[in-house]
Amino acid sequence: MQRGLRPKQWRYRVRRFPLLAPITAREIHARLLVGRHAEVLLPLLWHDSAASRFHEATRDIPCNVSETIVVGDLAQPICMSSPAFFEQFKTITGTSPLQYQKDLRLLRARDALRTTKAKVSEIALQVGYESSAQFSQEFSRKFGRSPRLDRKILVSSNSNMLQIRPKADLHCDR
Repeated sequence: MQRGLRPKQWRYRVRRFPLLAPITAREIHARLLVGRHAEVLLPLLWHDSAASRFHEATRDIPCNVSETIVVGDLAQPICMSSPAFFEQFKTITGTSPLQYQKDLRLLRARDALRTTKAKVSEIALQVGYESSAQFSQEFSRKFGRSPRLDRKILVSSNSNMLQIRPKADLHCDR
């Protein structure tokens, strides 16, 4: 990241000049690995460490938020029992795998509410809810207001900054 540029400015440069994006990403990674978080991040680079194996098992959760998590399926490739994996997951994230997935779903849905004109029921289905009523209930519990009201407030408060895009892709770029 160039000295003197604010994050908004360098994000603009990365989008405007895509050839710079890999260089910028590498520089950010390098700065993280030599910074104050290096002690936590370096073990993830060691392919034989418990942290890297755990990362391998869980890295696709954010990409597949609409699919149901089965703890046994995540634990099996890294040779852990389901209870041991569950405890390790809870230690690392502070939440259970299902709660973690639910939070990711709700955050993705909130982002889609802000950036698309899709119906609330469509967004609920895209992020993995079978029922828009269940989605609305959990959304209200997490954010303190219904999805429709949240969209209305966010759009009206950010009307000069928000640009509504066509339907958002709710999946990772993998």
